[in-house]
Amino acid sequence: MQIVYCHQGKEALFHSDEPQIIVGRSKKGVAVELDLTPDERVSRPHARLWMENELIWIEDLDSKNGTQLNGAEIKGQGKRRLRAGDSLRIGDTILRLQLPAAIDPLLKAFLEAPGDVEAERALDDLLEYADELIRGVIRKKLGVFLDERRAARGAEKPEEEEAQNIYSDAILSLVKKLRRDREQLRCGVAFKPISNFRNYVYTVAHHAFDRHLAVKYPIRLALKDRLRYLLRPHPKRRPIRCALWTSEEGAQLCGLAQWQHQQDFDCSRSLQEVKNDARVLGEGELPSDDAALLEAIFRWAGHPVELEELTGVVAELRDLQEVIFVNEASQAAGDADSPGERGSHIEDAVAPQAGPETAVEWDQLQRLLWKAICRLSLGQRRAFLLHEPVTAEFEANGIVSRDEIAAQLEMPPEELERLWKELPIEDNDIARRFGDSRGVVIKRRFDARRRLEDELLEDELLGDELRGDDL
Repeated sequence: MQIVYCHQGKEALFHSDEPQIIVGRSKKGVAVELDLTPDERVSRPHARLWMENELIWIEDLDSKNGTQLNGAEIKGQGKRRLRAGDSLRIGDTILRLQLPAAIDPLLKAFLEAPGDVEAERALDDLLEYADELIRGVIRKKLGVFLDERRAARGAEKPEEEEAQNIYSDAILSLVKKLRRDREQLRCGVAFKPISNFRNYVYTVAHHAFDRHLAVKYPIRLALKDRLRYLLRPHPKRRPIRCALWTSEEGAQLCGLAQWQHQQDFDCSRSLQEVKNDARVLGEGELPSDDAALLEAIFRWAGHPVELEELTGVVAELRDLQEVIFVNEASQAAGDADSPGERGSHIEDAVAPQAGPETAVEWDQLQRLLWKAICRLSLGQRRAFLLHEPVTAEFEANGIVSRDEIAAQLEMPPEELERLWKELPIEDNDIARRFGDSRGVVIKRRFDARRRLEDELLEDELLGDELRGDDL
Protein backbone atom coordinates (compact mmCIF):
# COMPACT_ATOMS: atom_id res chain seq x y z
CA MET A 1 0.00 0.00 0.00
CA GLN A 2 1.47 3.36 -1.02
CA ILE A 3 0.07 6.66 0.25
CA VAL A 4 1.03 10.27 -0.44
CA TYR A 5 0.10 12.62 2.39
CA CYS A 6 0.43 16.39 2.74
CA HIS A 7 0.27 18.65 5.82
CA GLN A 8 0.83 22.41 5.67
CA GLY A 9 2.33 22.16 2.18
CA LYS A 10 4.84 19.44 3.10
CA GLU A 11 4.34 16.23 1.12
CA ALA A 12 5.63 12.80 2.11
CA LEU A 13 5.34 9.22 0.84
CA PHE A 14 4.35 6.23 2.96
CA HIS A 15 4.79 2.62 1.81
CA SER A 16 3.89 -0.61 3.58
CA ASP A 17 3.57 -4.23 2.51
CA GLU A 18 1.49 -5.05 5.58
CA PRO A 19 -2.18 -5.97 5.02
CA GLN A 20 -3.29 -3.41 7.67
CA ILE A 21 -2.05 -0.01 8.80
CA ILE A 22 -3.20 2.27 11.62
CA VAL A 23 -3.15 6.00 10.92
CA GLY A 24 -2.81 8.50 13.76
CA ARG A 25 -0.26 10.10 16.07
CA SER A 26 2.07 7.93 18.06
CA LYS A 27 2.37 7.94 21.82
CA LYS A 28 3.50 5.49 24.42
CA GLY A 29 1.24 2.45 24.35
CA VAL A 30 -0.35 3.35 21.00
CA ALA A 31 1.21 1.81 17.87
CA VAL A 32 0.56 3.54 14.55
CA GLU A 33 2.14 2.66 11.22
CA LEU A 34 1.45 6.01 9.53
CA ASP A 35 2.30 8.76 12.01
CA LEU A 36 0.75 12.12 11.06
CA THR A 37 2.52 14.09 13.78
CA PRO A 38 2.61 17.16 14.11
CA ASP A 39 -1.03 17.47 12.95
CA GLU A 40 -2.69 17.97 16.35
CA ARG A 41 -6.20 17.47 14.94
CA VAL A 42 -5.32 13.81 14.31
CA SER A 43 -6.37 11.37 17.04
CA ARG A 44 -4.22 8.54 18.39
CA PRO A 45 -5.19 6.24 16.81
CA HIS A 46 -7.41 7.88 14.17
CA ALA A 47 -8.28 5.44 11.32
CA ARG A 48 -7.56 1.95 10.04
CA LEU A 49 -6.77 0.91 6.44
CA TRP A 50 -6.63 -2.74 5.47
CA MET A 51 -6.81 -5.27 2.64
CA GLU A 52 -9.76 -7.65 2.56
CA ASN A 53 -10.64 -9.92 -0.39
CA GLU A 54 -8.11 -7.99 -2.49
CA LEU A 55 -9.94 -4.68 -1.83
CA ILE A 56 -8.73 -1.75 0.29
CA TRP A 57 -10.99 -0.51 3.08
CA ILE A 58 -10.92 2.35 5.59
CA GLU A 59 -12.71 2.84 8.90
CA ASP A 60 -12.66 5.77 11.30
CA LEU A 61 -11.66 4.61 14.81
CA ASP A 62 -14.07 6.94 16.62
CA SER A 63 -11.67 9.86 16.21
CA LYS A 64 -12.35 13.29 17.73
CA ASN A 65 -12.44 15.25 14.45
CA GLY A 66 -13.64 12.53 12.08
CA THR A 67 -12.43 11.34 8.67
CA GLN A 68 -13.57 12.59 5.28
CA LEU A 69 -13.56 10.42 2.15
CA ASN A 70 -13.82 12.55 -1.00
CA GLY A 71 -15.36 15.32 1.12
CA ALA A 72 -17.95 13.09 2.86
CA GLU A 73 -17.74 12.30 6.57
CA ILE A 74 -17.42 8.56 7.32
CA LYS A 75 -17.07 8.61 11.11
CA GLY A 76 -19.55 6.23 12.68
CA GLN A 77 -20.49 4.69 9.31
CA GLY A 78 -18.39 1.55 9.48
CA LYS A 79 -15.91 0.47 6.83
CA ARG A 80 -15.77 2.20 3.45
CA ARG A 81 -14.10 1.01 0.29
CA LEU A 82 -11.04 3.00 -0.79
CA ARG A 83 -10.06 3.33 -4.44
CA ALA A 84 -6.93 4.66 -6.11
CA GLY A 85 -7.17 8.43 -6.46
CA ASP A 86 -9.66 8.83 -3.57
CA SER A 87 -8.94 11.77 -1.27
CA LEU A 88 -8.87 11.33 2.50
CA ARG A 89 -8.85 14.15 5.03
CA ILE A 90 -7.63 13.20 8.48
CA GLY A 91 -7.28 16.24 10.71
CA ASP A 92 -5.60 18.85 8.52
CA THR A 93 -3.71 16.23 6.47
CA ILE A 94 -4.73 15.15 2.95
CA LEU A 95 -3.94 11.57 1.92
CA ARG A 96 -4.18 9.78 -1.44
CA LEU A 97 -3.51 6.24 -2.58
CA GLN A 98 -0.73 6.29 -5.17
CA LEU A 99 0.04 4.01 -8.11
CA PRO A 100 2.59 1.29 -7.39
CA ALA A 101 6.07 2.37 -8.45
CA ALA A 102 6.31 -0.61 -10.83
CA ILE A 103 3.73 0.82 -13.24
CA ASP A 104 5.16 2.41 -16.40
CA PRO A 105 4.79 6.24 -16.18
CA LEU A 106 3.32 6.18 -19.71
CA LEU A 107 0.19 4.63 -18.19
CA LYS A 108 -0.36 7.17 -15.40
CA ALA A 109 -2.56 9.54 -17.43
CA PHE A 110 -4.87 6.63 -18.35
CA LEU A 111 -4.93 4.80 -15.02
CA GLU A 112 -5.34 7.96 -12.93
CA ALA A 113 -7.80 9.74 -15.25
CA PRO A 114 -10.61 11.27 -13.14
CA GLY A 115 -13.38 10.25 -15.54
CA ASP A 116 -14.21 7.92 -18.42
CA VAL A 117 -13.91 10.63 -21.07
CA GLU A 118 -10.39 11.54 -19.96
CA ALA A 119 -9.50 7.85 -19.69
CA GLU A 120 -10.63 7.10 -23.26
CA ARG A 121 -8.64 10.08 -24.55
CA ALA A 122 -5.54 8.79 -22.75
CA LEU A 123 -6.21 5.28 -24.06
CA ASP A 124 -6.31 6.62 -27.61
CA ASP A 125 -2.88 8.17 -27.03
CA LEU A 126 -1.53 4.82 -25.80
CA LEU A 127 -2.90 3.07 -28.87
CA GLU A 128 -1.24 5.70 -31.10
CA TYR A 129 2.03 4.84 -29.36
CA ALA A 130 1.44 1.09 -29.72
CA ASP A 131 0.38 1.32 -33.36
CA GLU A 132 3.85 1.50 -34.94
CA LEU A 133 5.29 -1.10 -32.54
CA ILE A 134 2.66 -3.65 -33.57
CA ARG A 135 3.09 -2.77 -37.25
CA GLY A 136 6.83 -3.30 -36.85
CA VAL A 137 6.35 -6.83 -35.49
CA ILE A 138 3.98 -7.65 -38.36
CA ARG A 139 6.42 -6.26 -40.93
CA LYS A 140 9.16 -8.45 -39.51
CA LYS A 141 7.02 -11.57 -39.23
CA LEU A 142 5.01 -11.36 -42.44
CA GLY A 143 6.80 -8.78 -44.57
CA VAL A 144 3.54 -6.81 -44.86
CA PHE A 145 3.37 -3.01 -44.54
CA LEU A 146 -0.05 -2.27 -43.09
CA ASP A 147 0.33 1.46 -43.60
CA GLU A 148 0.74 1.17 -47.36
CA ARG A 149 -2.25 2.28 -49.42
CA ARG A 150 -3.17 -0.23 -52.08
CA ALA A 151 -3.08 1.17 -55.61
CA ALA A 152 -6.41 -0.43 -56.44
CA ARG A 153 -9.14 -1.55 -54.10
CA GLY A 154 -9.68 -5.12 -55.24
CA ALA A 155 -9.44 -8.10 -52.91
CA GLU A 156 -6.85 -8.26 -50.17
CA LYS A 157 -3.91 -10.55 -50.66
CA PRO A 158 -3.88 -13.49 -48.22
CA GLU A 159 -0.87 -12.16 -46.31
CA GLU A 160 -2.55 -8.73 -45.99
CA GLU A 161 -5.65 -10.32 -44.52
CA GLU A 162 -3.47 -12.28 -42.10
CA ALA A 163 -1.70 -9.09 -41.06
CA GLN A 164 -5.00 -7.25 -40.52
CA ASN A 165 -6.31 -10.06 -38.32
CA ILE A 166 -3.13 -10.20 -36.23
CA TYR A 167 -3.11 -6.41 -35.81
CA SER A 168 -6.77 -6.35 -34.69
CA ASP A 169 -6.18 -9.22 -32.27
CA ALA A 170 -3.20 -7.40 -30.71
CA ILE A 171 -5.05 -4.08 -30.39
CA LEU A 172 -8.13 -5.62 -28.77
CA SER A 173 -6.00 -7.67 -26.35
CA LEU A 174 -4.21 -4.48 -25.36
CA VAL A 175 -7.46 -2.53 -24.88
CA LYS A 176 -8.97 -5.25 -22.69
CA LYS A 177 -5.85 -5.51 -20.50
CA LEU A 178 -5.54 -1.74 -19.99
CA ARG A 179 -9.22 -1.29 -19.17
CA ARG A 180 -9.13 -4.22 -16.76
CA ASP A 181 -6.08 -2.75 -15.00
CA ARG A 182 -7.76 0.65 -14.67
CA GLU A 183 -10.93 -0.88 -13.23
CA GLN A 184 -8.99 -3.05 -10.76
CA LEU A 185 -6.91 -0.07 -9.68
CA ARG A 186 -10.01 2.09 -9.13
CA CYS A 187 -11.60 -0.73 -7.12
CA GLY A 188 -8.48 -1.23 -5.04
CA VAL A 189 -8.06 -4.77 -6.36
CA ALA A 190 -4.52 -6.14 -6.51
CA PHE A 191 -3.30 -6.71 -10.08
CA LYS A 192 -0.08 -7.32 -11.99
CA PRO A 193 0.98 -3.90 -13.34
CA ILE A 194 2.69 -3.21 -16.67
CA SER A 195 6.16 -2.00 -15.72
CA ASN A 196 7.40 -1.48 -19.31
CA PHE A 197 4.60 -0.58 -21.73
CA ARG A 198 6.83 -0.71 -24.82
CA ASN A 199 7.97 -4.27 -24.08
CA TYR A 200 4.43 -5.29 -23.15
CA VAL A 201 3.13 -4.11 -26.55
CA TYR A 202 5.83 -6.13 -28.30
CA THR A 203 4.84 -9.18 -26.24
CA VAL A 204 1.14 -8.74 -27.06
CA ALA A 205 1.97 -8.50 -30.78
CA HIS A 206 4.09 -11.66 -30.68
CA HIS A 207 1.37 -13.51 -28.78
CA ALA A 208 -1.21 -12.42 -31.36
CA PHE A 209 1.05 -13.84 -34.05
CA ASP A 210 1.39 -17.11 -32.12
CA ARG A 211 -2.40 -17.38 -31.77
CA HIS A 212 -2.63 -16.93 -35.53
CA LEU A 213 -0.11 -19.76 -35.98
CA ALA A 214 -2.01 -21.98 -33.57
CA VAL A 215 -5.10 -21.83 -35.78
CA LYS A 216 -3.49 -21.93 -39.20
CA TYR A 217 -0.22 -23.75 -38.62
CA PRO A 218 -0.77 -26.15 -35.68
CA ILE A 219 2.18 -28.41 -36.57
CA ARG A 220 4.58 -25.50 -36.76
CA LEU A 221 3.37 -24.18 -33.41
CA ALA A 222 3.74 -27.61 -31.81
CA LEU A 223 7.33 -27.74 -33.06
CA LYS A 224 7.98 -24.22 -31.74
CA ASP A 225 6.64 -25.23 -28.31
CA ARG A 226 8.94 -28.28 -28.29
CA LEU A 227 11.99 -26.17 -29.14
CA ARG A 228 11.04 -23.67 -26.44
CA TYR A 229 10.83 -26.57 -23.98
CA LEU A 230 14.27 -27.88 -24.99
CA LEU A 231 15.90 -24.45 -24.70
CA ARG A 232 14.76 -23.90 -21.12
CA PRO A 233 16.56 -25.57 -18.20
CA HIS A 234 14.72 -28.39 -16.46
CA PRO A 235 15.84 -30.34 -13.37
CA LYS A 236 14.82 -33.71 -14.87
CA ARG A 237 16.71 -33.25 -18.15
CA ARG A 238 20.41 -33.28 -18.80
CA PRO A 239 21.81 -29.73 -18.91
CA ILE A 240 22.16 -28.21 -22.36
CA ARG A 241 24.49 -25.41 -23.36
CA CYS A 242 21.72 -23.40 -25.04
CA ALA A 243 19.28 -20.80 -23.76
CA LEU A 244 16.17 -18.81 -24.63
CA TRP A 245 15.66 -15.14 -23.74
CA THR A 246 13.59 -12.11 -24.79
CA SER A 247 14.97 -9.09 -26.61
CA GLU A 248 13.99 -5.49 -25.85
CA GLU A 249 11.66 -5.67 -28.89
CA GLY A 250 9.81 -8.63 -27.40
CA ALA A 251 11.28 -11.21 -29.80
CA GLN A 252 12.35 -14.57 -28.40
CA LEU A 253 16.05 -15.11 -29.09
CA CYS A 254 17.95 -18.34 -28.65
CA GLY A 255 21.54 -19.51 -28.88
CA LEU A 256 24.44 -20.68 -26.76
CA ALA A 257 23.95 -19.83 -23.10
CA GLN A 258 26.99 -17.55 -22.94
CA TRP A 259 25.49 -15.30 -25.63
CA GLN A 260 22.66 -13.96 -23.44
CA HIS A 261 24.61 -10.97 -22.16
CA GLN A 262 26.71 -10.26 -25.24
CA GLN A 263 25.94 -7.40 -27.61
CA ASP A 264 28.16 -7.63 -30.70
CA PHE A 265 28.05 -10.62 -33.04
CA ASP A 266 29.15 -11.46 -36.54
CA CYS A 267 25.77 -12.08 -38.18
CA SER A 268 27.11 -12.76 -41.67
CA ARG A 269 25.85 -16.34 -41.67
CA SER A 270 22.19 -16.80 -42.50
CA LEU A 271 20.13 -19.83 -41.47
CA GLN A 272 18.82 -19.87 -45.02
CA GLU A 273 22.10 -21.57 -45.92
CA VAL A 274 21.27 -24.40 -43.50
CA LYS A 275 17.81 -24.77 -45.04
CA ASN A 276 19.35 -24.94 -48.50
CA ASP A 277 22.06 -27.44 -47.59
CA ALA A 278 22.24 -29.09 -44.16
CA ARG A 279 25.77 -30.32 -44.92
CA VAL A 280 27.14 -26.91 -43.94
CA LEU A 281 26.68 -28.03 -40.33
CA GLY A 282 29.51 -30.51 -40.90
CA GLU A 283 27.75 -33.23 -38.95
CA GLY A 284 27.46 -35.89 -41.65
CA GLU A 285 24.02 -37.19 -40.84
CA LEU A 286 21.80 -34.81 -38.91
CA PRO A 287 21.65 -35.55 -35.16
CA SER A 288 18.48 -37.45 -34.34
CA ASP A 289 18.35 -35.70 -30.97
CA ASP A 290 16.71 -32.26 -31.31
CA ALA A 291 18.79 -30.71 -28.51
CA ALA A 292 22.00 -31.78 -30.27
CA LEU A 293 20.67 -30.39 -33.56
CA LEU A 294 19.98 -27.02 -31.96
CA GLU A 295 23.48 -26.80 -30.54
CA ALA A 296 24.98 -27.69 -33.94
CA ILE A 297 22.94 -24.94 -35.63
CA PHE A 298 23.99 -22.33 -33.06
CA ARG A 299 27.68 -23.23 -33.26
CA TRP A 300 27.58 -22.96 -37.05
CA ALA A 301 25.69 -19.63 -37.02
CA GLY A 302 27.89 -18.01 -34.38
CA HIS A 303 25.15 -15.61 -33.24
CA PRO A 304 21.68 -15.65 -31.58
CA VAL A 305 18.68 -16.31 -33.81
CA GLU A 306 14.98 -15.72 -33.36
CA LEU A 307 12.98 -18.70 -32.17
CA GLU A 308 10.58 -18.17 -35.07
CA GLU A 309 13.39 -18.45 -37.63
CA LEU A 310 14.89 -21.46 -35.85
CA THR A 311 11.50 -23.20 -35.95
CA GLY A 312 11.36 -22.78 -39.72
CA VAL A 313 14.86 -24.24 -40.17
CA VAL A 314 14.20 -27.26 -37.95
CA ALA A 315 10.86 -27.87 -39.70
CA GLU A 316 12.71 -27.93 -43.04
CA LEU A 317 15.48 -30.21 -41.78
CA ARG A 318 12.99 -32.63 -40.21
CA ASP A 319 10.97 -32.57 -43.45
CA LEU A 320 7.69 -31.57 -41.84
CA GLN A 321 5.78 -31.28 -45.09
CA GLU A 322 2.53 -30.24 -43.44
CA VAL A 323 4.06 -26.99 -42.21
CA ILE A 324 3.18 -23.92 -44.25
CA PHE A 325 5.72 -21.14 -43.82
CA VAL A 326 3.99 -17.86 -43.05
CA ASN A 327 5.92 -15.72 -45.55
CA GLU A 328 5.02 -18.15 -48.31
CA ALA A 329 1.40 -18.75 -47.32
CA SER A 330 -1.08 -18.65 -50.12
CA GLN A 331 -4.21 -19.34 -48.10
CA ALA A 332 -6.20 -16.70 -46.23
CA ALA A 333 -6.19 -16.81 -42.44
CA GLY A 334 -9.93 -17.25 -42.37
CA ASP A 335 -13.05 -15.13 -42.53
CA ALA A 336 -13.67 -14.73 -38.81
CA ASP A 337 -13.49 -11.21 -37.43
CA SER A 338 -11.26 -10.30 -34.52
CA PRO A 339 -12.39 -11.50 -31.06
CA GLY A 340 -15.40 -9.67 -29.82
CA GLU A 341 -16.18 -8.04 -33.17
CA ARG A 342 -19.08 -10.19 -34.28
CA GLY A 343 -22.60 -9.94 -32.94
CA SER A 344 -25.64 -11.89 -34.03
CA HIS A 345 -28.11 -8.99 -33.77
CA ILE A 346 -26.00 -6.70 -35.97
CA GLU A 347 -25.44 -9.43 -38.57
CA ASP A 348 -29.18 -10.20 -38.52
CA ALA A 349 -29.83 -6.61 -39.62
CA VAL A 350 -27.76 -7.25 -42.77
CA ALA A 351 -28.80 -10.85 -43.47
CA PRO A 352 -32.51 -11.26 -42.72
CA GLN A 353 -32.55 -14.92 -43.68
CA ALA A 354 -30.21 -15.67 -40.75
CA GLY A 355 -32.36 -14.12 -38.05
CA PRO A 356 -35.72 -12.32 -38.23
CA GLU A 357 -38.45 -14.47 -39.70
CA THR A 358 -40.53 -11.72 -41.26
CA ALA A 359 -39.90 -8.54 -43.23
CA VAL A 360 -41.70 -6.54 -40.53
CA GLU A 361 -39.36 -7.82 -37.81
CA TRP A 362 -36.34 -7.16 -40.00
CA ASP A 363 -37.45 -3.59 -40.66
CA GLN A 364 -38.02 -3.06 -36.95
CA LEU A 365 -34.58 -4.46 -36.12
CA GLN A 366 -32.87 -2.10 -38.57
CA ARG A 367 -34.74 0.91 -37.16
CA LEU A 368 -33.75 -0.06 -33.60
CA LEU A 369 -30.15 -0.48 -34.75
CA TRP A 370 -30.12 2.96 -36.40
CA LYS A 371 -31.50 4.64 -33.26
CA ALA A 372 -28.82 2.90 -31.18
CA ILE A 373 -26.10 4.01 -33.63
CA CYS A 374 -27.24 7.63 -33.24
CA ARG A 375 -26.57 7.36 -29.50
CA LEU A 376 -22.91 6.36 -30.05
CA SER A 377 -20.07 8.87 -29.79
CA LEU A 378 -18.97 10.53 -33.03
CA GLY A 379 -15.77 8.48 -33.23
CA GLN A 380 -17.71 5.25 -32.71
CA ARG A 381 -20.30 6.20 -35.36
CA ARG A 382 -17.59 6.89 -37.90
CA ALA A 383 -15.66 3.70 -37.13
CA PHE A 384 -18.86 1.64 -37.41
CA LEU A 385 -20.81 3.23 -40.27
CA LEU A 386 -17.88 3.63 -42.67
CA HIS A 387 -16.71 0.04 -42.17
CA GLU A 388 -19.87 -2.04 -41.77
CA PRO A 389 -22.01 -3.30 -44.70
CA VAL A 390 -25.22 -2.50 -42.81
CA THR A 391 -24.73 1.22 -43.67
CA ALA A 392 -25.67 0.68 -47.32
CA GLU A 393 -28.61 -1.48 -46.18
CA PHE A 394 -30.07 1.43 -44.21
CA GLU A 395 -30.48 3.52 -47.35
CA ALA A 396 -31.43 0.64 -49.66
CA ASN A 397 -34.26 -0.41 -47.33
CA GLY A 398 -35.57 3.12 -46.75
CA ILE A 399 -34.61 3.24 -43.07
CA VAL A 400 -32.76 6.55 -43.43
CA SER A 401 -31.54 8.75 -46.27
CA ARG A 402 -27.95 9.19 -47.33
CA ASP A 403 -28.07 12.77 -46.03
CA GLU A 404 -29.13 11.51 -42.59
CA ILE A 405 -26.17 9.13 -42.57
CA ALA A 406 -23.86 12.03 -43.53
CA ALA A 407 -25.29 14.07 -40.64
CA GLN A 408 -24.46 11.33 -38.14
CA LEU A 409 -20.93 11.16 -39.57
CA GLU A 410 -20.72 14.97 -39.35
CA MET A 411 -19.61 14.88 -42.97
CA PRO A 412 -20.79 17.08 -45.86
CA PRO A 413 -23.32 15.13 -47.99
CA GLU A 414 -21.24 15.64 -51.14
CA GLU A 415 -18.20 14.09 -49.42
CA LEU A 416 -20.21 11.01 -48.43
CA GLU A 417 -21.55 10.87 -52.00
CA ARG A 418 -17.98 10.52 -53.30
CA LEU A 419 -17.24 7.82 -50.72
CA TRP A 420 -20.47 5.85 -51.13
CA LYS A 421 -19.30 3.51 -53.89
CA GLU A 422 -16.22 2.61 -51.84
CA LEU A 423 -18.15 1.58 -48.70
CA PRO A 424 -17.28 -0.25 -46.58
CA ILE A 425 -13.82 1.33 -46.40
CA GLU A 426 -10.72 -0.01 -44.66
CA ASP A 427 -9.65 0.97 -41.16
CA ASN A 428 -6.45 2.57 -42.48
CA ASP A 429 -8.50 4.87 -44.72
CA ILE A 430 -10.82 5.82 -41.85
CA ALA A 431 -7.81 6.54 -39.66
CA ARG A 432 -6.15 8.75 -42.29
CA ARG A 433 -9.35 10.65 -42.99
CA PHE A 434 -9.90 11.66 -39.36
CA GLY A 435 -6.29 11.82 -38.13
CA ASP A 436 -6.43 8.69 -35.94
CA SER A 437 -4.40 5.49 -35.82
CA ARG A 438 -5.83 2.23 -37.10
CA GLY A 439 -5.75 0.89 -33.54
CA VAL A 440 -7.99 3.71 -32.29
CA VAL A 441 -10.48 3.00 -35.10
CA ILE A 442 -10.57 -0.71 -34.20
CA LYS A 443 -11.06 0.11 -30.52
CA ARG A 444 -13.95 2.48 -31.27
CA ARG A 445 -15.71 0.00 -33.54
CA PHE A 446 -15.25 -2.74 -30.94
CA ASP A 447 -16.85 -0.48 -28.31
CA ALA A 448 -19.62 0.45 -30.75
CA ARG A 449 -20.48 -3.18 -31.53
CA ARG A 450 -20.49 -4.13 -27.88
CA ARG A 451 -22.78 -1.24 -26.97
CA LEU A 452 -25.10 -1.85 -29.93
CA GLU A 453 -25.40 -5.54 -29.07
CA ASP A 454 -26.24 -4.68 -25.46
CA GLU A 455 -28.90 -2.18 -26.53
CA LEU A 456 -30.45 -4.50 -29.12
CA LEU A 457 -30.53 -7.35 -26.62
CA GLU A 458 -32.17 -5.08 -24.07
CA ASP A 459 -34.78 -4.03 -26.66
CA GLU A 460 -35.38 -7.69 -27.52
CA LEU A 461 -35.89 -8.65 -23.89
CA LEU A 462 -38.17 -5.66 -23.34
CA GLY A 463 -40.15 -6.67 -26.42
CA ASP A 464 -40.51 -10.20 -25.05
CA GLU A 465 -41.80 -8.79 -21.72
CA LEU A 466 -44.31 -6.55 -23.51
CA ARG A 467 -45.52 -9.42 -25.67
CA GLY A 468 -45.85 -11.52 -22.52
CA ASP A 469 -48.02 -8.84 -20.94
CA ASP A 470 -50.35 -8.94 -23.95
CA LEU A 471 -50.95 -12.69 -23.60
